[in-house]
Amino acid sequence: MPPKRARPPHLELEVVFDTNALYTGSASHFLRKEVSDLIDQNSNVPDLTIHWIVPEVVRHERQFQMLEKAYEMLPTIQRLERLLGHNLNITKEILDARVKEVVDHQVQQYGINVRTLDPTGVDWPRVILDATYRKPPFQSGEKEKGFRDALILETFMQIVVTSPTSRSSARLAFVANDQRLRDAAQSRLGTATNVHLLESIDALKGLINTLGSAVDEEFIEAIKQRAADVFFKSGDASTLYYKASVRVELEEKLKNATVSLPPGADKYTVEGWTIGSPRFAKKQGQRIYWTTRFEARLKALKLSPQPEWLTGGYITLDQDAVAFPIVHVASPSRQPSGRAAVNVLSTSWKPSEQSIQFSSPSFVSVAEDQLVGYGTASLDASWSLSVTTSGVLTKAHLESVDYVEVVWA
Repeated sequence: MPPKRARPPHLELEVVFDTNALYTGSASHFLRKEVSDLIDQNSNVPDLTIHWIVPEVVRHERQFQMLEKAYEMLPTIQRLERLLGHNLNITKEILDARVKEVVDHQVQQYGINVRTLDPTGVDWPRVILDATYRKPPFQSGEKEKGFRDALILETFMQIVVTSPTSRSSARLAFVANDQRLRDAAQSRLGTATNVHLLESIDALKGLINTLGSAVDEEFIEAIKQRAADVFFKSGDASTLYYKASVRVELEEKLKNATVSLPPGADKYTVEGWTIGSPRFAKKQGQRIYWTTRFEARLKALKLSPQPEWLTGGYITLDQDAVAFPIVHVASPSRQPSGRAAVNVLSTSWKPSEQSIQFSSPSFVSVAEDQLVGYGTASLDASWSLSVTTSGVLTKAHLESVDYVEVVWA
């Protein structure tokens, strides 16, 4: 049996978000759905109080990103005005005001504390040298990049200084997707033992579940890798991933999910999948529940124009283009492959050496679907296993596969 945790009856957790952890790709949502759901689900955790913190730099960077998305809609609104013959009076100034209202409302709605940086508490000579020598969080390269990250880091460090240092009564989590930003924070923390540097919202969920559980943290950490090996080992058919056909479940769940495409896209394709480390969910008796995050790399595409069918002609090949004369155009059609094609039913020309003559029926691809952008789909596989009194992991079982969200870059 895992040991019970010896801790005070109440624990405080401060969670600080970097911009990338909140990014939605939307003009109407300050927080990505997974974060807003996480806040709602953990508003009343017994013996655990969570404070949600956003540096002021992050708050304004998110507002800027939302404004950029809103400005992209202006040309569409202007075309609609011309169509209707009516001025809708939607200007950049109106968008600025409305986006700010949305941000202010959602910050209040989810109880987010926007923390302001105290510039008098920043060692500016050190920041200048870090920028000059491209030390984290600044990026290496000819041009300096990373000033906003440096401001976020300085805000986080001021929060660390003002927070309790007792691991048993207070914890501080910094959620940042950027490895350089986490490395910079780690170099500044010194001997602090109650600070967690997390790479994703998924990792934050695991920390919250662990802190809110009666199970000892060291016990969970000790069996985490063994549990991961029970769930998945590449090519090992005895692991739960293969026995429960998790890949099939993931593809089916994503296929049936309602996925909002970015503007201009007609469809998406899946480029590949990645698997994360299991996160602890809960413990019931001898059974321990875990969640493993899967992410699918998506490619959003705009369909190419419908192909034209020809009743006669030849195709002249050039180094950079394909040209052909059209004698008569029949009804547009699309081949099953989704690639535009030319069907030459008859030919009457004598093609040059640089040409190809086609007999019926022949096809040649002349158009490709257009790339609009990339995104990431997140799905969770929930599973469980039993721990015997001797520490053996057994009876692994897949509980469910759930779609979480898609974020378009």
